[in-house]
Amino acid sequence: MRSSATSMPGFPDISAPVRKPAYGPRVTEAERRARRTEGSLLFFVLVVLGVGFLLVFLARTRHGLPERAVNVNTATAQQLALALEIDPQVAEMLVDRRRHHGDYLSVRAFTTEPLVRDPVARRRIAQVAERTRLDLNSAGIPELERVLGLPRAAARRVAAWRVGPPARQIASAEALVRIPLFEPGAAAPRLIVRHPAQVFWSALLRCVSIAVLFVLVPALMRRAGVRGDPFLIPFALMLSGLGVLALFSLRDPLREAAYFDHHVEGMWLGLAALLAGALIPARTSRVRWAPARSNLRRYTYVWALLAIALTAALWLFGHGPEGVRLALGFFQPVEVIKTLLMLFVAGYLADRGDALSDAMHRWRPPLLRSWLRWRGFAGWRWEDFGPLAGIYGLALALFLIVRDLGPAILLFGAFIATLYLASGRPAVLAAGIILLAAGAWTANALHVGVVPVRVDMWRAPWDNPHPNGAQLGQALWAMASGGIWGTGLGLGDPDTLPRGRDDLIFAVLGEELGLIGGMVVLALYALLVSRGFRAALHAENDFDRLLAAGLTSLLAGQAFLIVAGVTGLLPLTGITLPFVSYGNTSLAVDFFLLGLLRGISSPSGSVPVGAPAPVFRQGIGFLGTASAVALLGLVGIGRLAWVQAVRADEIAGRSVRTPDADGVRRPKINPRLLAMEQQIERGSIYDRDGRVLATSRLDEISKALEGRSEEARRRFRAGRYYPLGPAAAHLVGYLDPSVGGPVGIERDHNATLRGFARYSELVSDYRAKDLPRWLTGRAPRHGGDVVLTLDAELQAASYTILREAAAGRRDLRTGRPKNQAAVVILDPSTGETLVSVSTPSFDPNGLTSAAWRHLNADPGGESRLFDRARFGLYPPGSTLKVATAAAALEAGIEPAYDCNHVIRDLHWTFQGRAFFRRQLRDDRGDPPHNVIRMARAVEKSCNLYFARLGLRLGAPLLHEAFSSRFGLRGTPSLAVFAADLPENAFGQGTMTATPTEMARIAAAVANRGIMMEPNLVRRSGAQVSAPAAMGRPLGDLNARRLWEMMRQVVRTGTAAGVFDALPVEVAGKTGTAQTDRGDRQPHSWFIGYAPYSQPRLAFACILEHGGYGKRGAAPAVRDVLAQALRRKRALE
Repeated sequence: MRSSATSMPGFPDISAPVRKPAYGPRVTEAERRARRTEGSLLFFVLVVLGVGFLLVFLARTRHGLPERAVNVNTATAQQLALALEIDPQVAEMLVDRRRHHGDYLSVRAFTTEPLVRDPVARRRIAQVAERTRLDLNSAGIPELERVLGLPRAAARRVAAWRVGPPARQIASAEALVRIPLFEPGAAAPRLIVRHPAQVFWSALLRCVSIAVLFVLVPALMRRAGVRGDPFLIPFALMLSGLGVLALFSLRDPLREAAYFDHHVEGMWLGLAALLAGALIPARTSRVRWAPARSNLRRYTYVWALLAIALTAALWLFGHGPEGVRLALGFFQPVEVIKTLLMLFVAGYLADRGDALSDAMHRWRPPLLRSWLRWRGFAGWRWEDFGPLAGIYGLALALFLIVRDLGPAILLFGAFIATLYLASGRPAVLAAGIILLAAGAWTANALHVGVVPVRVDMWRAPWDNPHPNGAQLGQALWAMASGGIWGTGLGLGDPDTLPRGRDDLIFAVLGEELGLIGGMVVLALYALLVSRGFRAALHAENDFDRLLAAGLTSLLAGQAFLIVAGVTGLLPLTGITLPFVSYGNTSLAVDFFLLGLLRGISSPSGSVPVGAPAPVFRQGIGFLGTASAVALLGLVGIGRLAWVQAVRADEIAGRSVRTPDADGVRRPKINPRLLAMEQQIERGSIYDRDGRVLATSRLDEISKALEGRSEEARRRFRAGRYYPLGPAAAHLVGYLDPSVGGPVGIERDHNATLRGFARYSELVSDYRAKDLPRWLTGRAPRHGGDVVLTLDAELQAASYTILREAAAGRRDLRTGRPKNQAAVVILDPSTGETLVSVSTPSFDPNGLTSAAWRHLNADPGGESRLFDRARFGLYPPGSTLKVATAAAALEAGIEPAYDCNHVIRDLHWTFQGRAFFRRQLRDDRGDPPHNVIRMARAVEKSCNLYFARLGLRLGAPLLHEAFSSRFGLRGTPSLAVFAADLPENAFGQGTMTATPTEMARIAAAVANRGIMMEPNLVRRSGAQVSAPAAMGRPLGDLNARRLWEMMRQVVRTGTAAGVFDALPVEVAGKTGTAQTDRGDRQPHSWFIGYAPYSQPRLAFACILEHGGYGKRGAAPAVRDVLAQALRRKRALE
């Protein structure tokens, strides 16, 4: 190994001790200008930060104290007991703990105060519980007191916690001692831990202390003879001050622990580190052990060994989230490791720089020698390059240990930049980029640590399979919500960011300061990097040059990696933003590096011992330009402007789909926009007569719950109230997104009800939320109302009737009541839906997450969430004979057949294929109909007549009538339909239809052949719905003929006698649809219209497995019509 006296080409040895320069009292004009520059910059920065502090404080406390606020750190036991409505003894315990352990730092710490706090008492209780085998879920209050030694108040709390609601189980003694001492209930929003005045004076004192220190530190440096670059400290103050403001705005200062206090303490530590780094002289003095940068160079390998030792300690004892080993206790060694390795690299290259241009000393194959020469490595000796190659190995080891790519990329990138400056060979940069890319690709391919998650998040920030994969999307939300000008300091919602205090703090600044503020931050980093490279360029020896360049490369790389990750230009790396992010270790190291740069930029007072080589100047120029282009060009203009200006509204309004706790991917909405949505009064849903079906308005809830004011307030706090409950749940739906909402009308007309169509429309509202209305010209946004065609009273009555009718039948297998049924009533002339009931149903007012999961699991097989009326597909049975008859009449076919109850050897063909039925039979017990025509076949519901009629019509014509003219979506393909043509003609086989579709067929007949589109909404906001015809499946004359046929069904046919008690005449058709499901009992159908002479209502009803149509569905329809008559509807 060469002597340490060896230096880079063109640089003489500077490691020998020299006489300490004497600093005279004379101050040059250049020094005066530097002092004025630094002082002016510091004054300007302090004024800006002071104004920022006031703005953040006013913004974070603008809402004042909550009404009847309770300060948990000053309230007496009696005050706590009254405010929280808790046991006075529990309140005494809280005050006693506050007295012994100090004030509560946050409301959360207060409300989660455990039953037992003392670790010794916890262990004793666990031992006693295990020894006595006490049943913690059934032990009474006296037992808990006597056996476990709990105070009576604590024992009562355990008993109350077990009972709930909800009822809970205690898994172990450890779980018992962690039970919260009380539940704050409705008093939680009123709790605070400090008053605004406390916040102001505490924060002001800390900020003033920082300001004083930042003024004193440069003065102390100058007094010690360290002048240096006058821009470094003001830039660092501005960045760290922005960090304080960002952390101040992250949390509610009245209710939560403040992050900025910790950051200010880190700045105190950092200023000490800054002073220590800056006061290290360039050369040794007469005191050999005194610190000096020449001594730093002398102990090159010591730094490497220390870095290796810290890496090993991190491997053995490190900890962190998600398996990432970043910390040893409160200390993060990675920050120190990168500094130690930069000291090693700078010292090693300063000593062996000339080896980079030496000829190769050993013979190598000509091909290898040619390749090395072409690549720019021909002058390297492997014995000189070996220790440097070890740096790459250490970077890889560091990555494998911390299981994160960020620190390794940063370390290796700074090493490559320093090596490039020392060698002057661009091939070094190319090789470094290739190695970095290869390492990153390998880590992702091998699924090492969190790398695959971050790569997937980068590639698909809006939809990825990772539960924590929304971080990048949330960062983009924050910056896009801020837009160009930002929300203003303290006026954003940075607390919604998952790691807003460290990894994503640049997003916090982007949201509150906007694109302009983000570009200023990037410009500050670019200027800081340029001053660092300038210090390297003007340093007095090769070691200082390489050290300054390496440290600056670290700062530049760290800033670029994190802001590129937050903006989505690169994957997130999990490293801190220099001077800004939360973390004392990071702050101290950053300021120490700044101190070294300040010291290097300070002239030593003696004649420089050498000038930088031209290749070094070129390299510094290239790296400086590249850093500025990367920060301001790639990140600032190329990405940040895109996120915060060009596509800001679109990005802020996008949803992120990631898995929830149950593994299902669901869309997440920007919480800022959700907060804006919650401020918009959602519109109400009304029935045709103005009765409330869904509302969020207190006056309407109170009117619906007249005389029950407490329940009305509770429903209002829940957000949405549905007066009809389960009777209209399938149709109206529900809103709560935690249980899959919105659904039903709440979803279909969500844009009207909430007052906006897309969330991106709320972005401008969010940015203007704290501006005066006279300046923005914006009126408050309101949700629109929706008026349905439903009759609320008839809907509720129909639900009750249908539920009772279905429950009156028992399952032949289980004996349980059958409760699956549906009924639909339409206005045949307009298509308006008057009733749409599906049972069993659910109550949207009591739909909790647990209840929703239970409904989805459907242990009873009832499918309560399923809307049978609109979406249930059933074999329609004989009710479909109405459509078959209509198709035949329109085709001019009305044959007569001899019906002897059985048809044998039935043949037909379709597209060259032959089909055969050995026999078809009518219902057993029915007498033969002999010669029968269509009218009597409808009246008596003769299956064999319609089977032959279907064969006469043919598969294409009948299929077209069902699928196209009548719009039955349960019609199978033509080939499948033809294979079951006889059965399909009388409503069995492969034909299915919904109750709404069957009601539509009845309505078409009642409306003289014109089939109207079923309509649920009369008015949505300002838009009025007009009746729309779907088509005319049959003419007026044929419709009139079907009128009479369906009239005879009720008079003398299969529904004879059912409707005799009604004062109006009813026409209809029964259906008994065979099925092999459930208990194999047929479905009971009835469709029709009333009154016969002037139809006003058309209906369809099904009782699943309800038996014959006459005995099940027809009586249910009769009872519903009776209710309509009592209400004097349009039947009269």
